[in-house]
Amino acid sequence: MSDKILAVNAGSSSLKFKLFAMPEEVELFQGAADRITGPGDGEFSYKKTGEEKVKLSLNMPNHEVAIDKLLEVLVESGAVTSVEEIKGVGHRVVQGGEFFKDSVLSTPENLEIIESLSSLAPLHNPANIMGVRAFSKALRNATQVLVFDTVFHQTMPEVNYLYPIDRKFYDNHKIRRYGAHGTSHKYVSQTTAEILNKNIADTSVIVAHLGNGASITEVVAGKSVNTSMGFTPTGGLIMGTRTGDIDPTVITYLQKVTGFDADGVNDLITKRSGMLAATGFSNDMRDVEEAVENEEHPHHAQAVVAFDMFIKKIADFITLYAADIIASGKSLDAISFTAGIGENSSTVRKLVVDRLAILSAKIDEVANSTRGTIDITASDSKVKILVIPTEEELMIARDTVRLQG
Repeated sequence: MSDKILAVNAGSSSLKFKLFAMPEEVELFQGAADRITGPGDGEFSYKKTGEEKVKLSLNMPNHEVAIDKLLEVLVESGAVTSVEEIKGVGHRVVQGGEFFKDSVLSTPENLEIIESLSSLAPLHNPANIMGVRAFSKALRNATQVLVFDTVFHQTMPEVNYLYPIDRKFYDNHKIRRYGAHGTSHKYVSQTTAEILNKNIADTSVIVAHLGNGASITEVVAGKSVNTSMGFTPTGGLIMGTRTGDIDPTVITYLQKVTGFDADGVNDLITKRSGMLAATGFSNDMRDVEEAVENEEHPHHAQAVVAFDMFIKKIADFITLYAADIIASGKSLDAISFTAGIGENSSTVRKLVVDRLAILSAKIDEVANSTRGTIDITASDSKVKILVIPTEEELMIARDTVRLQG
């Protein structure tokens, strides 16, 4: 008999959700609530599988209102006959530090640990906790499971996760590279091996998770070896509003010249930097590409430079990780693009691969113009180039079922 499992991702002002029939892994329902806690009405949208998408304007002063609406439309749509059918809720949690090596059941003790790690993911962990507590209250009989972005990266060796600062800062304060998007990187690397018809233990792949938040991971034998995000999700690639890697003394210099305290600079580099600042007008890649193509756009010149920065940084990380794989005596089997930009921007994929001539990587432009799970490798490419829509929610649902007992 199927269990109904909800996979949810609670942000500070958003809630994304998918309902699955498990263990069959059939998606029944999906949707999102945006602009929760914002002034005025937010948007609540949902879609039962096989039916048209529904969009509603809804005042959502807190997440509990959004969750109540979700449970209401689940029943109204017929996705469930009663909310009691929902046996488990899996929650995305961004930062689990070194405390969690696997997904776990939600307990007061585990939530307390996650709360203590909020300084490592200030945009995410508090919101994740809020979602767990709200669903625990709304669905008292459902198992609540915590699935961490960081768990997949716990296999990184010390040489890749330690920083060149006094060891005491790691020993006493756990300052190290943690990475994020772990469920996505795990799913895409496993799916890559399946597409290549290879055992995951014999597969080396670089996964490019490119969205408003973006990271690249070197996955060898199904394990994360290195990843671009660092101590927090601000490190690595240039992102929508995050700087990515930056000379650390820029931070202290900014404090001197602006008078910002630590919180002020943190707000600057996480919420007001990245593509938003580099282009001067938008963190949405669709807007940026439009500005790049339109010479009359008021931000054209700035967008061109920002876009080139974005592409170059992605190619730099892929080249670095490919070199690491080759130096270890293995061969790079595939580069797999995923997430909002990676799945939908043929331009980004083409320009990134064009910079990978050193790997003899080439793209088939006809295949690259299509969507879905696709092989976009040119016939004379030495490396497979794939596009694989990520299924983070499915990975969350799988772990929820596993931990239900």
